[in-house]
Amino acid sequence: MKMNGNDVAWYKSQVVVTVARQIEVPDYEFYMPDELLDKIRDRNKDVFLKLETFFHVYDQWWSYQEENQAEIEADGLREENLTANIELIQKRDATRQDLVDAVKKK
Repeated sequence: MKMNGNDVAWYKSQVVVTVARQIEVPDYEFYMPDELLDKIRDRNKDVFLKLETFFHVYDQWWSYQEENQAEIEADGLREENLTANIELIQKRDATRQDLVDAVKKK
């Protein structure tokens, strides 16, 4: 199954809710993800900054997937594009791990 923009938005909203729950934002379940971002920032600035960084890098990765979708679906990425894609995946995964580590420290 291919991802689309709605899948990305859903995933990111779930990350926000999960982070809010993990850092114990009071009454997190009653707020929309956009509202929770402010509450996360107020509760734990370091976690908020890691979350922002992860989303920025995730968006770069996703944009690359969209830009190269035809090539990916055809024969796969050419070597130079594959290398760039791997670098984006590694950066995405590293920033996600930084976020996970920051949440565990809370």
